Amino acid sequence: ISREVSIAVVVTSIMWGLYYLGFREFQAYTHIIALTFAGFAWWRHAQNDRQASDNYLYWMLGVATIPLALQAVSGAAGSLYGWWLLLEQVMFMLIGMTTRRHFVTMWGLYVAVGSVLYQLRNLGYAALALLGAFVIGIALYQLQKANKQD
Repeated sequence: ISREVSIAVVVTSIMWGLYYLGFREFQAYTHIIALTFAGFAWWRHAQNDRQASDNYLYWMLGVATIPLALQAVSGAAGSLYGWWLLLEQVMFMLIGMTTRRHFVTMWGLYVAVGSVLYQLRNLGYAALALLGAFVIGIALYQLQKANKQD
């Protein structure tokens, strides 16, 4: 745990340096923290400590997603933050499938569906949204069916 604390001190000093240099974008800081949690998860995975690795992954997902989702919701139609959120969740789905971490894949999938539906909320694309939800439901069913067979 002393290694994690020392890395956290280094990351905090890097973020302080960025703030001192004039970086005021909140997402830069949250994603630095999320990358730190991802690194801690990888390090714990390398030590065969699955519980700690999963806990760090939960923290990574929350720190990367929740502030970005709040900024996307505050925009008129999701704006750039909505697209960023969607692309980030697709990346989480790919990471979850690659590492065989079901909860990472499901997190990315659920947030991506919510992001798409939020961006389409004021548009006349209700039929497209329903079709997309149906296709995603089929994909979820197949994913869960495949995981039960593993």
